[in-house]
Amino acid sequence: MMEFEPLTTENEKEWNNFCLQSNSAWFRHTTYWMKYIMDCREDSNSKNLSFMVKQNGKIIAVVPLISQYIYSDKENDEFANYDTPVPIMAIKNDNVDIVREKVFEEVQKYIDELAIRNKIKIGKFFIDPLLKNNICNNFDDFNLLKFSYFPDLKTTSIIDLTVGEDSVLRQMRKGHKADIKAVFRDNYTNNRGGWRVDIFDYKNIGSFETSVGIMENIHFIDSGRKTRTEQSWVDMYEWIKNKMAFLVLVWSNDLNRYTTAGLFMNYKDSVYYASYATIDSSLFKGKVGYVVQWSAIKHMIENGFSKYETGWNYYPANFKEKPDDKVMQISSFKRGFGGKEYLLLSFYKDYGNL
Repeated sequence: MMEFEPLTTENEKEWNNFCLQSNSAWFRHTTYWMKYIMDCREDSNSKNLSFMVKQNGKIIAVVPLISQYIYSDKENDEFANYDTPVPIMAIKNDNVDIVREKVFEEVQKYIDELAIRNKIKIGKFFIDPLLKNNICNNFDDFNLLKFSYFPDLKTTSIIDLTVGEDSVLRQMRKGHKADIKAVFRDNYTNNRGGWRVDIFDYKNIGSFETSVGIMENIHFIDSGRKTRTEQSWVDMYEWIKNKMAFLVLVWSNDLNRYTTAGLFMNYKDSVYYASYATIDSSLFKGKVGYVVQWSAIKHMIENGFSKYETGWNYYPANFKEKPDDKVMQISSFKRGFGGKEYLLLSFYKDYGNL
């Protein structure tokens, strides 16, 4: 018989250990990510409704589930991660003792119950493309269409890092490749003076103030406002300390300070491009983002990571409302670093009809 057990501080270690073992779990299934999501919004009414599924006292699945108000409709709540979908449940690898289809069905019924109980308007879920499992081969294990969800299809780009630096560089868009070669060929000089790249991971992270705190300040200057809580930055610092992220900082001799920062989440064998900010986008004739990306990619290859997801792609024809120009430009920039485009499967559900 299956039992549903809420996620608590007492069982979060058990939860995270399960995620490490499950091929259908990635970083966004862990409590480290969920804590960050809960901490992000200053004025949020967020609730962590995540639960694990147990059979004979052992975990057979974990279900991340956070409710938050809808940005465009703050009178109502949705299941979401900030402004993105929630990853679909992770399940035990071994099929001997469990019927995956039955577990999935019971989980969907329970999510519906939680939606009604907590007055949730919309549910947004997706299949994380960085799962160890090939989603194209086991889509039926995650098919929410059978449970009154409707699909939303995008793509995401993933770079194969196992081919090595030279091959990764060759596969980039011609302009990206030329810009990277030009910047690094100048032997750490640019139109504004000398510079260097510092990368911080669990081996050399140091204090918050000398690492993620610097990125927080750069992000504030870049945005012109505070976009998230202080605790959310501390959460990202904890990711690095726990071997789940690394930070790239670009130093300018001319400005005598760090000017640009990029944060990258890493878990198991994969990396995701999480955040970026700069106080001077004109550095290197506007190519400072290339410096961050190529430095990060080299670090990934040197540390044995096999996949790098640069981010979700946006095209005008895919949306009822065209994404703004900035979103489109960022999407195009990230695609230029190469990799293959994979189908990103998202699902939405209107609980108002339940």
